[in-house]
Amino acid sequence: MLPARRTEDGALYVSTIAPQPTDIFKHGIAMTPDGVMRVDEFGVPSNFVGGFGVTDAGALCVNLSNAAIAGFHQGLPMDSVGNLVCQLNQPVSPGDQYIAGVRVGPLGGVYVVDTAPPSDNPWSDGYSSGFGNGP
Repeated sequence: MLPARRTEDGALYVSTIAPQPTDIFKHGIAMTPDGVMRVDEFGVPSNFVGGFGVTDAGALCVNLSNAAIAGFHQGLPMDSVGNLVCQLNQPVSPGDQYIAGVRVGPLGGVYVVDTAPPSDNPWSDGYSSGFGNGP
């Protein structure tokens, strides 16, 4: 199972920015502190984590270029060189299936988005928690 945060529609939050020193690792894959998975479209897998190729830095190797699906790993589509086939920023079709909690389209692969996920803290939108408890 891929460890990244998901949208309400089941798409994975991803970032194509190289792994950073502040990243955390879940199941051997680099992620931002807020749960966005680092991916590399042009990286060559140097390690395999749960059967998924990752770079030396820990980015998941993906194909975002509308690649043909050559096979499946854990039910998720892979291209001919073993990269996870993804469709970036595409609207989710309501009829598409979930596989291991991830929305997957029959032709385009795993749905992924490269936008920032919403905050886990509902009060982080600038709200002041004063409630008269000031000095």
